Amino acid sequence: EKRSVEEMLQLLIKDMKDVGGIYNCDLLQLLPKHLMDEYNYPFCDIACFEQQSLAAVKQFFAVDAKRKMPYSEATTNRRKEYIKELYASFSASTGYNPPLVFDKRVASSLGAYSPGENSITLNELLLEEDDPRRTIRTLLHEARHAFQHFAVEHPWRAKPDESNVYSWEFNIENYIKSEVDFDMYRSQDIEADADAFAERIV
Repeated sequence: EKRSVEEMLQLLIKDMKDVGGIYNCDLLQLLPKHLMDEYNYPFCDIACFEQQSLAAVKQFFAVDAKRKMPYSEATTNRRKEYIKELYASFSASTGYNPPLVFDKRVASSLGAYSPGENSITLNELLLEEDDPRRTIRTLLHEARHAFQHFAVEHPWRAKPDESNVYSWEFNIENYIKSEVDFDMYRSQDIEADADAFAERIV
């Protein structure tokens, strides 16, 4: 319903562009509020998210090869800035666009996406590795979780495969934590999808 209204709205705005609206009326005020509450959220196409992520990673390695201080020779603080720049170059396509923070976690936890706080956290220990691939893979994995949650909570603002949304929604509601059963944790839909996405891009 929301997608249909938005498509009609976009057509109307296009048609009325040259005449300044209908009697200078704000068209958005005329639409049902429940349809427009989330109008300011970006539209996130799953294919576009993948393309932007891939382009960002390719650009990261192309730029790194030309840096006076490439990632492998940089300090951990500089590496952190490089990773933040990479994230900024594709994060808008996740929908939520959550902030990225670093902290010192136990070695077994490389990163996390927190839906409640809407933030992505990476383990600072990753920055001690000269090869950035594992750090980037972890970042992409958590960014994919952000997209999954956005698609489930705002399906009219995302365009993933509908079967994905249904399985993601069920999995989010019935999430298996790693400490409960690690094998089932790794194989559940949203984790398997995030792993596959990160591997594809890197």
